[in-house]
Amino acid sequence: MLKRTLLLVLFLFAGRSEAADLNVVGGQLQGATSVDIDGVLYDVEFVDGQCPALFNGCNEASDFGTSSAATAVLFAEALRDQVVIDGSQGNFDSDPGLVAGCSAGEDECVFINPYGVDASNSLGVWFYNNASSADTILTGPAFTPFSFETGDPFGDGITWARWSLQATPAVPSGSWSTTLVLLALLSGAGMRAMRATGPGRT
Repeated sequence: MLKRTLLLVLFLFAGRSEAADLNVVGGQLQGATSVDIDGVLYDVEFVDGQCPALFNGCNEASDFGTSSAATAVLFAEALRDQVVIDGSQGNFDSDPGLVAGCSAGEDECVFINPYGVDASNSLGVWFYNNASSADTILTGPAFTPFSFETGDPFGDGITWARWSLQATPAVPSGSWSTTLVLLALLSGAGMRAMRATGPGRT
């Protein structure tokens, strides 16, 4: 009985997927907290403006949430899989205009995840959330730091994803801590059962 119970607890934990906590204000998706990137929790916010004002100058890799193109791809994938999704808080995947920085009624919203600079441009991974066709993730194209100013027609339907490490990550329900407590309780119960039915006892 104990063995079956332990297996059930482990199965339930393994099958649980923790979702990011969406930041929705007035029906508009502003970002999210507790976004899981390879086991590390990040927060993200969607912001409009020019890169230098939003990313501490936008002139060196340390200005961004990562300096790696590979990690920026993971950021873009997390937006697709954990944040810009349809659910009880809103249909942010099928209605891109519900995302901060993107235009109401538009079929597509583009998220730039910057990660570095070269001689004259900034570098980023772009996530294209499209309501009527497949979403795409592209490394590049490069862009000038002063592109995509709020109100600039060139920037309509484009928003920045500003990532940061979660400062004090909360322990989510269903996490390892909860599971370990359950296993400890079950283990204690099992030891008591073994002593009660050990050699010489009936």
